[in-house]
This record gives sequence, structure tokens and C-alpha cells, in this order.
Amino acid sequence: MRKIYFVFVFLLLIVLVGCSKEITLSFDTNGAGTIESFVLEKGEDLEMPSVSKTGFNFEGWFLDSEFKVKYEDQEIKESTTFYAKWEVITFTVLFKDGEETLKSQTVEYGKSATPPTDLEKVGFDFTGWDKAFSNITSNLTVNATYSIATYVVKFFDYDETQIGEDVIVNHGANVTAPANPTRPGFLFEGWDHELTNITSDLEITATYTPETYTVIFRDHDNAILKQVDDVDYNESVTPPANPTRVGYEFKEWDKSFENITGDLTIRATYTPIEYTIEYYDGDELLEHNPETYTILDAVNLSTYDKTDFIFIGWYTEKELTTPIESIAKGSHENVKVYGKWLDLNNKVTINYELNGGSWTWTSATVTTPANGIDSVSNLPELFMQDYYTYLKDNDLLSSTKVAASLRKTDWNTFKANYTDPVAIYNHTSTNVASTPDGYSQFFYTSATGDASTSKITSIEGGFFGTEPYKTKYASIAQLLAYFMPLKYSGNSFWGGESAKALLGFILDGYFYGTQGAGTGGVLSLRSIIPNTNKMIAFSNNQASLVDYDYYSTDFIPGLEVKLVSPFKEGYVFKGWYDNEQFTGNSIDKILADGTVASKYYAKWEAIA
Repeated sequence: MRKIYFVFVFLLLIVLVGCSKEITLSFDTNGAGTIESFVLEKGEDLEMPSVSKTGFNFEGWFLDSEFKVKYEDQEIKESTTFYAKWEVITFTVLFKDGEETLKSQTVEYGKSATPPTDLEKVGFDFTGWDKAFSNITSNLTVNATYSIATYVVKFFDYDETQIGEDVIVNHGANVTAPANPTRPGFLFEGWDHELTNITSDLEITATYTPETYTVIFRDHDNAILKQVDDVDYNESVTPPANPTRVGYEFKEWDKSFENITGDLTIRATYTPIEYTIEYYDGDELLEHNPETYTILDAVNLSTYDKTDFIFIGWYTEKELTTPIESIAKGSHENVKVYGKWLDLNNKVTINYELNGGSWTWTSATVTTPANGIDSVSNLPELFMQDYYTYLKDNDLLSSTKVAASLRKTDWNTFKANYTDPVAIYNHTSTNVASTPDGYSQFFYTSATGDASTSKITSIEGGFFGTEPYKTKYASIAQLLAYFMPLKYSGNSFWGGESAKALLGFILDGYFYGTQGAGTGGVLSLRSIIPNTNKMIAFSNNQASLVDYDYYSTDFIPGLEVKLVSPFKEGYVFKGWYDNEQFTGNSIDKILADGTVASKYYAKWEAIA
């Protein structure tokens, strides 16, 4: 019965609906805004409204809120509520590191993606992502970004003191070390870590090796007394025993040998020992100087004067057999010397027969220096004949060192006036000092002197350095030495071959007046004539004559006396004889233990 009832009701509703003319349609947009309900006339076509919802895709209208029955143009016969169904839009978000995808995530519209965490990349520091990934509204690729990793490198010395500032280094790069540090007593060896391919923070420390030194003790002659190797910094060494040295006392080492800080050479120093010099007259000790000397001294023993006696010299023994004039440098012993004196009252007179000769050349006052001295003195003639004799005796008149045109082998042609210069001994082939091919080359072999005073110290060889001419013409040689720097600036008597030629020019001018009077010192020297017994003193451009003992008139037994040569114009001196017949040998000196002849006779030979 109940079943029939329900069928009846249902049919009745159908009839009622079929009889209705309007259908009310409602819409539930499910969040997409409001759509007003409207009435659909029966038989009217239904046109569904359009809807949209940000972030969602419209899935259609459903006839139920559970979205089980989808409206798909079904015939609507009654009032109906339509339900909009939505499906949220999703996007793919890719998180990438270069070409590598770290994470792929599906993200609903407007939501945020979640990135991967704990990103690590060797040598780099993660700095973030290149795009925002919140409020996703499209597919998105997000790339990881990095900065190269940097490290702090510190350099330390051995004592943990930092050297320089911190150094910032990129991953894998090399670090530049500061300048090599120094450490007293050590050699810098390097650093305790490699300086290349830095991949972490580092503390790098300097390393050293101990430095060792060599200490050498040397004697005065550089001989090694002791050598100590491998001495550590600031250590001390033990010196050798004090060395000995002839003539010296050891004084000290010249450097400290404590706290050694480098290779070291230490030398022995000495003080010269003072040795005594004792002077005796027989057994009597005399007061005389010097009283002492050292090994460094060269001592010339000076004379000791006694009234009415002449000092002969010192001897090494009381018997006076071995003379000693000096103590040589390098001697190293106490010295005793014994003096020898001769009684001045025990004199023997020496008598001479000059046979027309003279002890000196003639001298008169020079009134016109510009004209030379030839008119007031026979010195030019005497000098030339003696020089000619020297050349002849030594086979030099035909020497190949002399220009062929000047080889005059007889006296008459040699002494002839040869124009300017007058004297043949000075004439050169070109008449200039730069061509020393005259006989002036033979003035001397060697000579020395004091450039500040022009005083001659020595002359050896040649005319001025060979007896008897060395003694006879010593005053003339000195005159030339005074003249030289005044006449020819920058030159000296002992200046060599060209200087010898210049000396000849000076002689020519002085003798024969070929070079004018000059001024100052030159004029002063031209105005005076030295002699064998008158030497020239020259000071402040002024010349004067001083006495000089040329020949001996007394003989004291025990002294040797040299018999010097006299002069005679036109003649050559052939020696002294003890008889006027000139028999026997010529005599040039009286021996210390000899006897004195009653007279000494000069022998002459005409010059040819």
C-alpha cells in the first residue's frame, strides 16, 4: 500500500512541474564571486555563466556539491543550484647548480617553493638563489649562486710574532710570502707550509737552521794559529796559547772571541821590544843617543865629538876591528859599540905641486847674465874638455845613440862653435828635447832627488856620476837641478832622457848666453858662478855661495884621504904622483895606515 502511495506522489509532482512555467537556477561559484540566481523560462535554452578564479582551472558546473554529477547540457526541468568545481593550478620549480638539477618541486599557484639545503661546492661559498621562489605563478628555474671561497693566511716568525698583515687568498690561488725574515744566529730556511693551491685558512711559520761560524786566529804574518769551525751563534771560543815573535812582545788579540756572531779573523798584536844601545870609549860608558831601538828601527849611529879629536867611527868590539855604522832594521838584540877617535894634534901637512893647474875654475862677477859666463869664467872650456875626455875614454864619441852628424871624434871639431846650441854635447839632430840624440844622454845613468827642494840625492853613472867628474862638478850638477823646474816647468834633473837634453839646453844658455837672462830664480842662478870650493845655496828664488872643502891639506894617520882632481885649460889631468918624474903608479888617495909623500905632483897631458 505504501508503495502505491509513493508512486502516486511522484506522478503528481511530475504533473505539477510539467505544469510550471519557470525554473530558478542558482550558482555556487565556490569562491569565484557571486552570480545572481535567475529564472529560466520553460523551454528556454540555458546558457551557463562564465567564471574564473585566479590560480585555478575551471573544471565545470556540477549538480551537487560533492562534484559527483557534472552538468553537461542536461535538460533542467526544475530549479537547480549549480556548483563550480575548481582545480588549483600547479607549476614546476627547478632548483639547479649549473647543469645539475638539485630539486624539482610542484608548487601550487601562489605558494612558495622549498629550496634544497646544505649546498656545498668545493672552493666556493653559496651566496643564494638567482630568483625569488615565493608566490609561484609560472614554471620557474632557480639557479644557485656562489662566490669563490677566500681564506685568511697569516705568517708568523719563530717567536709567534705575526709578520705583516693578514693575506686574503682565493681558493686554489698561491699566496705571496713577505720578505724573508731574519733571526740572529740563524739562516732562514723557508716556510712550514706550501704557498701554492691554498684551500683553507692557514697559519704559516718561518723555519730556520742554526748558523755556525768559523773563527780563525792568525799571527802577524797571516799564518793560522788556530781555526775553530762550527761555532754557534753567541758562543765563545778558546784562543790558542799566546804566540811569540822575534823582536816583539805579545800584546793582545785584536778582537774579542766571546759571543761570536759571524765569521771572524782574530789577529795577534805585538809591541816592539826596546833594545839598549851602549856606547863606550874603551871601558868608559858614554852618554849618547839613541839609547834604545826596536826591530822596526833602522839606526844610523851618529858621531861622538871629543875636544881635539876627530871621530872615526863605532866598532863592535873593544879591539876596534869591525866597524859598525848602523843597526839594520830587523835587528833584535842589545848592542854595545866602541868609539874610535884620532888626535887632531897629530897632523901631517899635504903638499901639492899643481904644475900650472888650479883647484878651481876662474870666477868673476857676472854683470850681464843674458850673455852667459863664458866671458868671465873658463868653466865652459874646462867642462867641455873634461866631458870630451870622459866620452873619449868610454868610446862614446862614435856611439850609435848619437846622431851621425854629431859624431866629432877629435877635440878641435868637438869644441867648435856649433851655433845655437853652441855646445856639441847638447846639440840634437832636430835641436829639440824630444829628440835626445846628442851627447847629453851620457850626463848620468840614474839620479834621484827631492822634488820639493830640487836637491839631488844621488847620481850614478855617466859623466856626473863617475869620478873624478862626480866630485869636480857636483856644484854644477846641483845648479842644473835648481834651474830645471824654473826653466822647464814640471821637469826635474832626474826626469829621464828628455830631461837630460833639457839640462844640455840649460848649460848652453848658462855658459854661452843663448837663452836670455830670465827673471826671478832663473836670473838669480844665472848671476852667480859656483865652484869646487863654493856651492850654491838656493832658497826663495835667491842663490848664494857657501864654502865647501874640495881638497885636503892635512892628513891625520888613521884617516883615508881622497886626492881630488885639479884643472888646467887645454890639458887632461892624468893623476897624482909622489915624484916629479911621474914614475910608478898614479895615486888617488892616501890610505889610513899609509904615509904621506913630501909632495904630490899633478901630471897633465895636452888634450887632443
